Amino acid sequence: MIRHYDRTMTTQTSIVWVAGLGLFLATLDTGIINIALPTLQTAWHTTAAIMAWAVPAYTVMLAGTVLLWGRLADRQGPQRIFWSGLIGFSVSSIACGAAPTLSLLITARALQGLASAMIQGTAIALATVDLPPTERRLATGTLAMLQGRGPVLGPALGGVLLTWASWRVLFWMNLPLTLPLIILLRHHLAVRTASHPVESLGLVGNGGVLVTVSLGLLALTATGTIRPGPPRGTGPLANQAVFTKPAICSPTLMTTDGGF
Repeated sequence: MIRHYDRTMTTQTSIVWVAGLGLFLATLDTGIINIALPTLQTAWHTTAAIMAWAVPAYTVMLAGTVLLWGRLADRQGPQRIFWSGLIGFSVSSIACGAAPTLSLLITARALQGLASAMIQGTAIALATVDLPPTERRLATGTLAMLQGRGPVLGPALGGVLLTWASWRVLFWMNLPLTLPLIILLRHHLAVRTASHPVESLGLVGNGGVLVTVSLGLLALTATGTIRPGPPRGTGPLANQAVFTKPAICSPTLMTTDGGF
């Protein structure tokens, strides 16, 4: 089959960066809340074991549904799913920051993880589906670079925001980036639907992952297996002088060779 690559280079570049920044946000929010767990525990007057559910609520939904969304994108095209994921990520970020109770925060985090799965499961297909083969290496390199920055910058950015603002800002900070991405993607892409029907999405397998992991975490929490460790001192965990070594810092700052 011959594919006609009819996008202009400007449009192709824009789509790659939309997909990459979506990946960056999705991975950033995987770990940005970790630094805020003690603050949230104090704010909600709860235990560390219960408060820690704000983390797996996101990652369980992400891991349990990302393949499902990728499979659905193969059948229906990635554009609509990625765009819907950005909208869902924005709405759930607002809900997380505005949550009046801990249970609603955890629920909103689960929905945020679901939206993150929609983004991560379709980003590569979105960026490369209409690119000529010679350009795909550069596109995937750019996506990998942006995706890798999220987990690295999440804890640091979370610490800075907690120092100067409320924990709610950790979630609301997503909006200034997601809203332009939604508008840009809607402007550049005409949603395309595949001609063949959706089938064999693996609902049983993905549902089994969600149920099994969730029940396992509930059992660990109920039995007290998940509990806070011993308190540590106020000093840093590692000698901060090590971060002045080029051999340590260079891999973090290194970017891919080439890209959009």
